[in-house]
Formats: sequence, C-alpha cells, structure tokens
Amino acid sequence: MKIYRVERRDHFGPYMGGSNAVCVWASNRHPSPIEDVGIDRRIQRDERCGFTSKRGLKSWFLKRTREDLHEEGYYLAVYDVPRDQVTRGEKQALFRWSQKYFVGREPLVPA
Repeated sequence: MKIYRVERRDHFGPYMGGSNAVCVWASNRHPSPIEDVGIDRRIQRDERCGFTSKRGLKSWFLKRTREDLHEEGYYLAVYDVPRDQVTRGEKQALFRWSQKYFVGREPLVPA
C-alpha cells in the first residue's frame, strides 16, 4: 500500500522533534492519531504518520504550508508498506516505519 509522508532526509516529519517541531497537532482538521477516528490510539515508537493518498496529504498540508515546508527542506516521501503494517484513520494513517519500505521522494511543490 502506498503511503505518502512529509519528511526531511533524516526521515523526521514536521511534527517530530519536540521543541524543534515545525507543526503542532491542532483542531479537527489536524487531529492527533489518538483523536483520529479509526486510529483512536497513541502512535507507537516504531510508527510514523502519513497518508494513503496525495489528495489526503494536500488536504492536510495546504499549498502555503507545503511551500513553507519545502523551504525548510521537507519533501514528499513515498513508502510501499504491507497493508497489515498500516492503520487507517479518517484523516491520516499510521504505518510501521522501515527504511526498506521507502521507494522515493518528490518535491512538495512543483518545480
């Protein structure tokens, strides 16, 4: 199953890093995993957040935010993850992260 994720080359996303995080969980539009219907639990240490479609990613990260993240060195990472390693929510998905699932990257904004 394809998973699309915003991250840097070190595989950290904009919500990771504690006080260094670029984004914060907020509102019904950006629920944390425990608040996202279908996930309803905390993220595990070996999991990452992503989306099952580019449309979902673009709905969460609007154009201006994608442009800002691009300027900060983030890109759209593509993973091919076994279905049994993915938990889908209404807004996002959790997946068991492994470098072996990484298949490529794309810019967050068109060149």
